[in-house]
Amino acid sequence: MIPDTFGGVLAFLALVAPGITFYLVLERRRPHQENAPFREVSQIALASLVFTLASITCLLLLHEVASPVVPDISMWIRQGNRYIADNPATVFAGIGLDVIAACAFGAGSAWLIARKSEASISKVGTWYQVLRQETPPGTRPWLHIRLEDETEFWGYLRHYTPDDSANVREIVLGGTTVAWRRKGDTARSSIGDSWDAVCVNAD
Repeated sequence: MIPDTFGGVLAFLALVAPGITFYLVLERRRPHQENAPFREVSQIALASLVFTLASITCLLLLHEVASPVVPDISMWIRQGNRYIADNPATVFAGIGLDVIAACAFGAGSAWLIARKSEASISKVGTWYQVLRQETPPGTRPWLHIRLEDETEFWGYLRHYTPDDSANVREIVLGGTTVAWRRKGDTARSSIGDSWDAVCVNAD
């Protein structure tokens, strides 16, 4: 069932956000397991329910000390829409706190489960992760490429094929400082003044 109103869409997103947060954080450290769509949706819904209930429990405990911000959930259940009409600001603040707390529970639980895994899993390709996201600000990657025939190239990164699953990946070096060394040579030679770019197949 797909919500057909803006409020329904917001409510749906608020309900599934904790489960999505849990799996997004978890999959940064653990490989994604391929399941049938119904099973994946069910897992997200179940995780969201658990974290939302934990968040509601915390709000119930906080109501006594933060009543202007946290709604009286027991009163809300008894009075329904009348309670919302009488306390709109408190209700919306409580919903916001509930979603934030539930997402925090989800992220924290995922971190606890995968905390022993020191390496992260990239969703955008390893070359993009290393050559773009992890480079210090204001810097440009300088690469050293060695081919199977022992020819070597040095130069600044210009382009590359980002998809890890591509059948043929290419990487391109450019700039006036591009250099190379053939098998058997003792020193590398600069070719950047004569060649604009060097294109190398990753295989």
